[in-house]
Amino acid sequence: MEYQNSNQLDSALSLVKVTIDQGKASRNRGEIDMAFSHWEESSNFLEILNSTSTISKDLISDLYLDLGWRNYEESRYDYSKEYFIQSEKIRLSAKSFDSIGLFNCYNALSVIYLEEFDFEKSNYFASKATGIILNFKDSLPDKLGKHYGNIAVSHMRLNRLDSADLYLSRSKEIWLDLIENSEGKLKRDYLKRLAINYSRRAEYFDLADSSISSIESAYLKSIELMKEGRGGWANKLDKLADKYKQWGRFAEADSILNMAIDRYQKTYPGKKHTAIFSAILNKADLYSQWGKLQVADSLYQYLHELKDIHGLNHPKYLEHLNKYAYHLCRSQDYLKVSSILSQSFESQKKIILDDFIFLDGEDRKNYWSLKEDDVIA
Repeated sequence: MEYQNSNQLDSALSLVKVTIDQGKASRNRGEIDMAFSHWEESSNFLEILNSTSTISKDLISDLYLDLGWRNYEESRYDYSKEYFIQSEKIRLSAKSFDSIGLFNCYNALSVIYLEEFDFEKSNYFASKATGIILNFKDSLPDKLGKHYGNIAVSHMRLNRLDSADLYLSRSKEIWLDLIENSEGKLKRDYLKRLAINYSRRAEYFDLADSSISSIESAYLKSIELMKEGRGGWANKLDKLADKYKQWGRFAEADSILNMAIDRYQKTYPGKKHTAIFSAILNKADLYSQWGKLQVADSLYQYLHELKDIHGLNHPKYLEHLNKYAYHLCRSQDYLKVSSILSQSFESQKKIILDDFIFLDGEDRKNYWSLKEDDVIA
């Protein structure tokens, strides 16, 4: 399909932007399936527009990039990667292209490959992105700050803690300087970026076997900054509660999770939103580890709600399904554990292969002795 005039072209572009925005609005209302439908519709329009020779390739690339990030936020990594790759391909096909636009493509590809644990490709695109953005460090320090933060996350996953520490510090310096020299909404945005930096610093402290007080202080500072920046701080409560749970401070974890659930419910009133159910399921895991197995059983019923929102193979659903398997081990329901782990094994293998350690000694031997005929369908 070729658009015949500029009016048709403008209308088509407007339609793409409208459907992307409709998807964002649906997502904010907790209508995840509707959001996905709008974004896939946008993708179809973009495919048609890309075949039109008169349209700006940089503009099409930007729209694909936007779609990629929308899907990334919902952990739809296959879709996200497809859109990021298409964005880069279109950008490079232009006779002349925007360097910052290309940086955005490389940065996005670095992030998505990091999520897929493909560290070689992630580092490759991170290096290409760094080569571009260093030329703009004075005019676009915020982009450099975000980029340093992403590199720090990559290095933490590779257990390169010295370099992760370096990039976290560089990123923090940028945000502190920008906060000092800005005001209003811009300052609030930078405060939120600094909050993310402190949250990552907490993760770094955890990996570096730092003191509990260091980890706790970093998370508390992250929550404080996110509130000051008027950002979403409930997920930071989730992370802190997880640490309290690991440290055996169950009552504190319970209190923090109640605060997070309350905040999510106020943010998404009357909606079946994934954040609400994830927090409730985190509470189920807490009660299971706390030894309150019957309460945990009742809360794990919300697994069905998360499955209805995301489907069987979504990472968020699989994460909580795996925790449910832990819970069933504590209840010594090994046949049901076998059933859960056997279903959709390929989808879950990245999680399961790391987590078979939850069975040890006689329990492990009992698990592996289960025959295929014993698995409950």
